[in-house]
Amino acid sequence: MREFIRGLMWGAAALLSLSVPAIAADDAACQQCFSPPGGKPLCVPNGGARPIMTTHLIPPYPQMSVMTDEQGISLLSVEIGADGAPTDVQVINSSGSLRLDEAARDFVKATWRWTPPLAQCGPTAPKLRVSIKWDLRDARQDNGPRAPVLTMREADFPPDAFRRKEQGMSTVFLVIQGDGSLARAQVTKSSGFPDLDARALELAKTRYHWAPATMDGKAVNTPMYVGFLWQTEPQDGAAAR
Repeated sequence: MREFIRGLMWGAAALLSLSVPAIAADDAACQQCFSPPGGKPLCVPNGGARPIMTTHLIPPYPQMSVMTDEQGISLLSVEIGADGAPTDVQVINSSGSLRLDEAARDFVKATWRWTPPLAQCGPTAPKLRVSIKWDLRDARQDNGPRAPVLTMREADFPPDAFRRKEQGMSTVFLVIQGDGSLARAQVTKSSGFPDLDARALELAKTRYHWAPATMDGKAVNTPMYVGFLWQTEPQDGAAAR
């Protein structure tokens, strides 16, 4: 029985040595090394790190970038570690948007993987260049993200507007500064009623504390849209905020 098992092991080793073009381990670069029983370590010629395509997904488009029409191509330099995961990702050519570049960098580092790179029968750390194309046409195939919506209570209405049963959505564009204050606030889409729009603008400036986005740990000026929903008779499931 032992002789039979030993024979299987030798047969498997022979098949392995025949299945790939083997060269001496002290030759040029190699990708995978093995030692046939009693023989000199052999290796397969190095083909470099190969992408694991199931991990090379398209990064999600940042919602704020869709709202502010940001697009372009982020070119990245990626250093591959011994386990095939990126150890360092740097932006070497900007898309024109820090937000998109940061999203590309973080997503590639967290998600993309390669086969473990080997050279001369040992690990290596190759650097690759990859590009992420941000195209608003792709991001808007599902009509893009919606602005956050605040549903107004009866007490928020101008009294006369509520009695007249005025309803609609006031969309307000804001630019939030790093300290949370507003640099700009304006109604970009009317509810159809000037008094509701004016009230929405007032609430945006006085009631809410707006938190800016951050990049590299620092607060930055942040544009955003907010919808103020006015309903005199809230629909089922509509929650007041």
